Amino acid sequence: MGSVWFVMLGERIPDQDGATERVVGMMREITERRREQQRLTYLATRDELTGHLNRNSLRAELAEAIDSAKREERHCAFLVASIDRLAMINDSYGFDAADEVIVAVGERLSKSLRSSDVIGRTAGNKFGVILKNCTGREVAIVADRLRGAVRDNVIDTRSGQVAATSSVGAVWLPSAPPRARKRCCARKEALERARTGGRDGFHMHQRSPQREGARIRLMSVADEVVAALKTQRLIFAYQPIIDAHTRKTIEYECLLRMRREDGSIATASQFIRRPNNWAWYAWWIVMPSK
Repeated sequence: MGSVWFVMLGERIPDQDGATERVVGMMREITERRREQQRLTYLATRDELTGHLNRNSLRAELAEAIDSAKREERHCAFLVASIDRLAMINDSYGFDAADEVIVAVGERLSKSLRSSDVIGRTAGNKFGVILKNCTGREVAIVADRLRGAVRDNVIDTRSGQVAATSSVGAVWLPSAPPRARKRCCARKEALERARTGGRDGFHMHQRSPQREGARIRLMSVADEVVAALKTQRLIFAYQPIIDAHTRKTIEYECLLRMRREDGSIATASQFIRRPNNWAWYAWWIVMPSK
């Protein structure tokens, strides 16, 4: 039958001398209400598909783990395990099979952890894992164990057997950047580097002042561009192209400019960066002359 919950309310009724003459009370069963509250609390903190902690709850657990590590002068770690090529599984087997893969991977990861560790689902194909009281070497060992748990056996779904792998990025805390936004960037960078070699990779984030400085500059530029878009400060500049023989304008280059808040004009090379290196470039469009 399980637990039965009651709420009891009572009132003492005194006599003329102030002594207790009688007690009047009421008792009400609230089992159903209690179960509904527990269900709502569970749904508010858990991922609906896997039953693990959801993103917000995992973030709160991570903040608590970092604070505890600082107080006890110990270390913890945050790992992000991403299911490789989940989109390909979706295309090949269907979304229902992909959901079964996500659930199975979550179960395998959870069974590979200690009872003191915490797991949650942070995105469609990503799980976050908090390792409490660990060394850098132990982080690498756990990451290998997690990857092996996913890789070593195929996953049975209603659409057939699926072979899955996962890539793991890790950040050792609290040695990582102190601010939450920077820690998030560190986790993303670690996962991206884990994926650079293909499937089933692992990378531990290493602090780099040069890389962090470059990331901060890019984030600052991105914020400036977004603000310029909202206030319509991205403008075009038309540069004429002159025919060498006739000395007449035959075309225009349409160049992108940004008017900064102080009124100065920034060229595209100051806020658009080439993805694969640090060289700057400007986009331009050739427009015919009327």
